[in-house]
Formats: sequence, structure tokens, C-alpha cells
Amino acid sequence: MKKFLKTLPLLMVASLSACDIAHSYPIDTLFCFDTVVTVKTLQYSGLMYSVRVQKPTCDIIKNVDAISDAYNKRDVTSVYDINATNERIEISKDLYDLLNQSLNIKEKAKYINPLIGSLTKKWKESLNKNEVLSDSIIQEELTKINNSSLILEVEDNKYYAQRVGDALIDVGAVAKGFAIDKAQEYLKEHTDPEYEYLIDAGGSSVLLGNNFDHKHSISSFKIKLKDLSKDSYLYLNNCYVSTSGISEQGVRIGGKTYSHIINPFDGSAINNYDTVIVVTTFNDGSNGLLGDALSTSFMMSSIEEIKDTIEDTDIDVIVIKDDKIIYSSGSELIKIYG
Repeated sequence: MKKFLKTLPLLMVASLSACDIAHSYPIDTLFCFDTVVTVKTLQYSGLMYSVRVQKPTCDIIKNVDAISDAYNKRDVTSVYDINATNERIEISKDLYDLLNQSLNIKEKAKYINPLIGSLTKKWKESLNKNEVLSDSIIQEELTKINNSSLILEVEDNKYYAQRVGDALIDVGAVAKGFAIDKAQEYLKEHTDPEYEYLIDAGGSSVLLGNNFDHKHSISSFKIKLKDLSKDSYLYLNNCYVSTSGISEQGVRIGGKTYSHIINPFDGSAINNYDTVIVVTTFNDGSNGLLGDALSTSFMMSSIEEIKDTIEDTDIDVIVIKDDKIIYSSGSELIKIYG
């Protein structure tokens, strides 16, 4: 992965902006996962080929948005339906895979727990009133989490889920990444290796395919990083970029910044860093979910934990605190321009 990551100055990184693409891409803009998702595809050999894969790609993303919804009743069986009962219910294979990966990702991203839904909801409600959630409620919610579980089963090619206990499920930390993984899997199967595409889910979860500029022979996407004192960019392709941060959703109360990223062990809404950027390559079919899980988990990790997690991997990480880069896995690739 180190060969892909090239950066200009990173001083006040907040989130990834949408990419400036010079080509005339077919574009679809969706509202999913409480954000704007942009899907851009292009095949130089024929525009209609691109259009044919565009709609199925968007449909994949919309389906994952529906099945991952924990707070609204949808037309399909979703996380909402699992949260509504302690009975075993039949679910789709996609929802089974999403929940199963959400549980298993804790081995790599220890601060990810899909049973944190009720605590997350109460923190959001409290912060919306500009209040800090009380210790008594935090402890009550942590007890729910510790005394709850999610059982997933497969019988006769049917998929089932059962929530045990009072904790609620929330897979918001990884749902966008899972959706983009599914979309990337479809594009890989139905297009040729030269196919060009970009999926941008609110700037925090971005899938980059090829981007070949025939005039300038450039194969990387140029991504501008927002809220910096000087223009700063990532030049990347064939990878997944996930960004977690507190600048846009952080709430300042009593001299401390509280965020939507909640620690499932102590219930805290205070993070260690301002921004974490994770870049993963296309090594397997779950890089988007992994990137989203790691960028969220790393907001609560120590630098040593981050180093240990990405050791012997192709994952790149940039950590920002107080307008400065305090850690980068590829520091030799960061160019500072005065």
C-alpha cells in the first residue's frame, strides 16, 4: 500500500472532499446512510456499458442502506426488525454477512461493537441538547451491552438472527464500507480491469478504482483534503479511503469535545484524536468495512495499538491531533511544502 500513498501537507484534516474528476462520468447521487453518496463510472470503450453497470451498483448501495437501518422501519427485514424483538427472525444473506462481519471485525478493530446502539442513541440525544450523558445512564447502558449478545445461524440455506438481552444493534460504523465492498465486488465481476469508477459516501468512505487520464497519462485520483491552511491532496487509485473525525460532528461542552464515536468499554464520547485516515488496498472483499472499522476504532486507540494492528499489512494510517500529524505509517511519503 505504501506505493499508493502520496500526500501534500496535512495540518488540519477534517474529512475527504468529493473528487474533482475531469472526465464526463455517468453520475448518480443517492441519499443513503444519512449522507450523500455519489457513484461515478466510466468505460472509455463505450458509455452504454458504463450505464448498464451504474444502476445495479446504486441498487446494491440502496439495499445495504435499507437492511442496516436500526432506527426506521423499511420494506425489507433490517436491523430495526431485529431490535424490535428477542425472537429469532429470518434475514437476508446480505444482512447476515453484514452482522457477521461486524461481530468478527472486533478481532482487528477492538473498539467496534454492534451492540452499542442504545448507548450511541442516548449520547446523540444528550449532545443534541448540549448536555453530557450522566454516568448512571452510561453504566446502565454498559451493563446492557455486557449482558447481551447477537446469535446468527444458517439452516437449510436460510439465515437467522436473534438478539439476546436489552442492548440494541447499530452497524452504522461499518455499513457504508460494507455497501461499497458489495458494489466493488459487483464492478469487478461485471467489468474489465481497465474499468474506471469512484464511489464517495459522504467523503468519509471513498472507493477509488482506476482513473486514467489519456491526455496526461495520470492514473491516480486527486482528492483534496478539507479545512487545511494550505491546499493538501492524496493521489490514490485502486484503494479504499476511510476517514473518522470530530470536526463536523463534535460538540464542545465544558472545555471538552464530545463526538458520535463512542467507546464500548467505558461509554466515553471523548476521542484521542481529531482525525484518523485509513487507506486499504483491494486484497480481499472486505476492505471497505475493514477501513471504516479501523478508522473508527483508531480514534480510541493508542498509537502503539495502531502500530500493532497494521504491522505486516498493506494498510496506511494518518493520525491528526491539534492540527498536526502525530503519526503516519508512511511518513517518508509525506511532503511538506512551505
